[in-house]
Amino acid sequence: MSKTPRGMTLDQLSTFLLVAKTGTFTQTAKKLNVNQSTVSRTLQKLETFLGVREPLHKRWVM
Repeated sequence: MSKTPRGMTLDQLSTFLLVAKTGTFTQTAKKLNVNQSTVSRTLQKLETFLGVREPLHKRWVM
């Protein structure tokens, strides 16, 4: 059985919104009590599901 997620999860969306709010993976990880790689993997899964070519977090960085 495949372990690939079939859709977006609430965790992925919540993490994405928190990164957008805090502006950094570090601050998001601290607020979620996880490490940065967990935040990164969570967003990568969301990006894969959405089929984006460029990382979502770079879209709001100026």
